[in-house]
Amino acid sequence: MNKKFKNLSSPKGLISCLQDVSIVLDFLDQESQELHALAKKSLTRDTYTFKELYQKQITSQQLYDWSAPVDLAEIYQLYIDNPYESLSKQTFNNCSYMWFGEFCQFRFEEDRSLSDIVKVSFLSKIVHTDHVLDVTNLTCYILLNCSIGPKPLCLDWRNICDGVTDCIDDNIDERSCVELEMNICDENEFQCQNGQCIPMEFLYNDRANPDCLDGSDEKGRFACDEDPSMRCEDRCGSIGFFPVHRLGFPFHCGDGVPNFIGSNTDCSNMRHALFYRTVFSKSNNILLTTECWLAMIHYLKVNRQTNIAENTSFPCYKINKRCFQFIFNNCPALFVFPSLPALFGHVYLYYINKPSINVPFDQDSLARPAYVCYNEHLCPFLECSIKINGSTCCLFSELSEEYGWYNVIKDLANIFWACSVNGIDENHCKNDGFYHCEDSLKCIPHRRLADGIFDCLDETDEWSNSSCSINDNLRFCCSSEDICRSHFTRLDGVTDCLNDEDEEPPENLIKDKLVTFTKYVQRFYRD
Repeated sequence: MNKKFKNLSSPKGLISCLQDVSIVLDFLDQESQELHALAKKSLTRDTYTFKELYQKQITSQQLYDWSAPVDLAEIYQLYIDNPYESLSKQTFNNCSYMWFGEFCQFRFEEDRSLSDIVKVSFLSKIVHTDHVLDVTNLTCYILLNCSIGPKPLCLDWRNICDGVTDCIDDNIDERSCVELEMNICDENEFQCQNGQCIPMEFLYNDRANPDCLDGSDEKGRFACDEDPSMRCEDRCGSIGFFPVHRLGFPFHCGDGVPNFIGSNTDCSNMRHALFYRTVFSKSNNILLTTECWLAMIHYLKVNRQTNIAENTSFPCYKINKRCFQFIFNNCPALFVFPSLPALFGHVYLYYINKPSINVPFDQDSLARPAYVCYNEHLCPFLECSIKINGSTCCLFSELSEEYGWYNVIKDLANIFWACSVNGIDENHCKNDGFYHCEDSLKCIPHRRLADGIFDCLDETDEWSNSSCSINDNLRFCCSSEDICRSHFTRLDGVTDCLNDEDEEPPENLIKDKLVTFTKYVQRFYRD
């Protein structure tokens, strides 16, 4: 008896699906249980104990080649190394052709290797974008009590300690990251951009297989959304091997290739679109009438990426003048949209549909929020005094001049990224090795100076001459200014030194400028 899932295999569908003969026996009568046992037995060619396998000189590699579960093959290897009597009666079921599993209960519909099936599944995300959510599951980290919104939204492990608060009204995903941020590596170790330490000999030794989780020990690019290998599944915080913050603030897709906050493009696995579909869904904006909700969706043009509220019969579809009138007639005088945080788990956007003392109102006004509300404990450097529903708020016009949803979000991300969520308080700033952002309470380790990422709101961390007093022989000193750039910024496609020397090819470098760096860059090009 088979339980057959929806077939998406190529050419009939997208991928080969799994057949399972397992059935919950509690729901079967005696006769059905006997038939089930007979079916399972017919899928097993032979059953051997570990002792019998050992006597036949069978290796653990052979068990693996015969589609034995990996953990069973590992236990058998332990038995080979130490033939304990307690393991001698452990059994291995040698399955019939194409069947596998501890009890030979699984098979794929097509006669392909698992490697081929996984490759087809990954490639199908590119070919069949309309059905991608049918062939890929979202990875969820469940060991933190964190909500980033209603299901199916969930925390990805890459969201933890990435410098961005994701949990709604709670920064638990960043709360215990101070140890990693303050980590100091040994002299014979290389410190990854995320604070992780690896042996120095691993630096720039294999472009295709970085050792840092964020890939910062290698330079290059890699299409991780098409690669199911561990080098991509264990990847966080970079595009290929390129630091994501150089291009924008990360939205983790969950497949090793992040997108950007404020981007109007999507992850290949559609996680970004799913996020927007959920956040902007009517069920999660219940305080608005359907007419108001639809008008805001179309006016802000978020429907173009998410396919949400694609209703061509709606009167203001593609015509902003009509949407403006619908919003004016059907929306409250002051309303939050979306009702969930728009950024970093605590930033909310409020709109108006009537003029007020502080906010002018015309047809373009709705393309930007009137107020931005946030957690003042995380962002004490913002001197805002407006209170809405108990939250501290700023006039949007005091923070940004942008229009349009994606431009607004991207610009606000640059501001609220500077809020302190790394757990390093002012007491740490009194110690050597830390830099205090002049415009806030935020403190960062010296290694984050001139590293290409603006940690302080006024960007002083990227132009501080203290960067040349850091004990780091991998830093690159700009000859045209008194700044020593982190090697992370070297040959990354972004000009940091005034005369572009940080982007010069290695053969043009002056040898006495940075001998150590020249050596490993030459090795990078030689590889």
